[in-house]
Amino acid sequence: MTSSLKNPAEQLQEDRSPRRERAEARSGRHADAIFTNSYRKVLGQISARKFLQTIMGKRLGDESESYMKRQSDIYEGTYKEDLTSIQSNQIQRDAWERHETQTA
Repeated sequence: MTSSLKNPAEQLQEDRSPRRERAEARSGRHADAIFTNSYRKVLGQISARKFLQTIMGKRLGDESESYMKRQSDIYEGTYKEDLTSIQSNQIQRDAWERHETQTA
């Protein structure tokens, strides 16, 4: 004959099991929610940082490009002026030397 009465320790364990499972499930969901929330914040910060770097890079890039263009224009202009001056001096010297040889 089987007894319908259970051991009190087993009965207590069975009563606690569903509650414990529910508590563990809630705890697991809570931990998942905390992780998800923190992860979203980190992803948002990374996204914002990349966005700012893109904006700053474009702005700094534009400034540095215009600066480099100005510098290259200055150097190019100086080089052209110097080259023109040297060439004109050479032409004048050649003309003077021709004149000297013709008159001598």
